[in-house]
Amino acid sequence: MFIRTIKQVNGKVSILIVESIRESSGKVRQKNLRHVATVFPSEVERFKEVAEYIKAEMEVERLPNLFSAEALVDMLNSSRKLSLDDDTPLAVNLRTMREEYRIVTGIHDIYGSLYDELGFSRIFKSCPVSKNVLKDIVMARLSKPCSKRSSSELLERDFGISISLEQIYRMMDTLTADRINNIQSLCWQHTKELFTEVKVMFYDCTTLYFESFTEDDLRSFGYSKDNKFNQGQILLVLMVTDNGLPVGYDVFPGNMYEGYTLKFAIERIKIRYRVKSVIIVADSGLLSKDNIDFLEKENLQYIIGARLKSLSKTWQDKILDNTEYDKKVKEDEILRTAERIHAHIAICFIAFTLIRFLQLKIKKKTNENFSTERIRAELNRVQESIIIDTTNNNRYVIPSKPSQEAIKIYEVMNLKRNVVPFRLTSGM
Repeated sequence: MFIRTIKQVNGKVSILIVESIRESSGKVRQKNLRHVATVFPSEVERFKEVAEYIKAEMEVERLPNLFSAEALVDMLNSSRKLSLDDDTPLAVNLRTMREEYRIVTGIHDIYGSLYDELGFSRIFKSCPVSKNVLKDIVMARLSKPCSKRSSSELLERDFGISISLEQIYRMMDTLTADRINNIQSLCWQHTKELFTEVKVMFYDCTTLYFESFTEDDLRSFGYSKDNKFNQGQILLVLMVTDNGLPVGYDVFPGNMYEGYTLKFAIERIKIRYRVKSVIIVADSGLLSKDNIDFLEKENLQYIIGARLKSLSKTWQDKILDNTEYDKKVKEDEILRTAERIHAHIAICFIAFTLIRFLQLKIKKKTNENFSTERIRAELNRVQESIIIDTTNNNRYVIPSKPSQEAIKIYEVMNLKRNVVPFRLTSGM
């Protein structure tokens, strides 16, 4: 490509971006690719600079993708490690450099490291593809909770990772009950390692509804806190310690009264978690004579919230406001089968587990309370720009400057954030 100027009969000058094309006969002809402007002679030099910029952008767009998104991530990791031991100067001409990608690396650096530390990478030991897909879809959820389709788009756009919607569905279909039990067991194992004795366990139920008017074995019409009585829903039960660390969860049909879930949960606590003495803390939805009789028969201590009718309406509204915690799950996100619903909940549980364990690590090391949103915002801003030299196709990486908050998070995980630009190399 090159810039051509043509004088017009009216005295003005046209500025064009032109390309030489060799025809099959061997002759070379010139093809006009873009008309930039027609200006007065005094403005030609200024608009030629504009044309040079446009030409460079067009040349970058024409460059072929030399490697897949997955290969790009692998190259980034290996090149970053090599750069720590190599301080050779990078001789580049900034005028020929253009940004090719910009990817978020903070989420995978921190939450990805914790994911491996907690053992979730072992869920799909014999299925390497599903192993990677599960990890990446959890990372996407930590970055921005959204539908599976949107998560696929998010991974490619912001993380440089290409995963099709079909791959996500196949992974969910192989997330069997045994694997889901393994997820909960891993979570409980690490909770016990941090706290040798769990004395208080919080138990709560919530309904997740679907933008659907059909029922199946799991999704049923039932009492809805969101007044969605004619839409299918499920009942989710979550158990956490007094430190907010997850213990486990269960999923029930949406038409089950939440008070009936307590006996089942207590049996699981005694068998799966082998907890002999614990204080059960639950809300008033579980307040019934049968449940209280059962807890006392099992010699379990309990705290169950009473109804607040005696308080003023102002205080009732403040205490009972669940706006922040309302969960609205669309049908296109978790699909149409009970198995995929269970898989979706498992993905959310892993993300929740990672959040809670990271928050605990930060609190122990810095004595600060980092909210979920605070962590997400800081890690999403930890990025790397991949720039390409349009004269030779060499690629370089420029890490973003991390904030003091992000540096704290990296230090908590004993990770070092490399801020020195380096060349992206292949064949390693």
